[in-house]
Amino acid sequence: MNMPPRVLFVAGDLSGDQNAAQVARRIKAQRPDTEILALGGPALKAVADHFLADLVSQSVMGFWEPLKKIPWFWRVHKEILLPALRDFQPGVVVPVDSFGFNRFTAQAAHRAGRKVYYFISPQVWASRPWRINILRKNVDKMLTIFPFEEKLYKKHDIHTAFVGHPLLDV
Repeated sequence: MNMPPRVLFVAGDLSGDQNAAQVARRIKAQRPDTEILALGGPALKAVADHFLADLVSQSVMGFWEPLKKIPWFWRVHKEILLPALRDFQPGVVVPVDSFGFNRFTAQAAHRAGRKVYYFISPQVWASRPWRINILRKNVDKMLTIFPFEEKLYKKHDIHTAFVGHPLLDV
């Protein structure tokens, strides 16, 4: 018996949630049998077959605020994300932006033998070039929204596709 394809989206902020939901709807339109699993916010919750956790309500910025939330995010990682990778066995995991949490998402998915297609590249080109080394080890394909990002990732031997900016569709 052929299992329906399963895609796990992980979005940690409101814009990532909205962009991921847009992609999930397109996938469902083309392949209605696809099961969408999600950790995200209200937009992904509306489209997902299995909504696993609300990350968006915990969205953090700055230096101190994220440090206070580490125990919560670690619990989600251990008690929700890792079991979802094991139990649902998604064929593809799509981390969306949010490098702080999604670097661990990509690593866990890669270790679990899942394909990792990172959508909306985390910021690397201006102030965080060290992130490229982490991404290279754990991402099967980077889906970029700016043309210059595609060139940057390819220069660092990361399979990349420029998919365009989501705002162009709005």
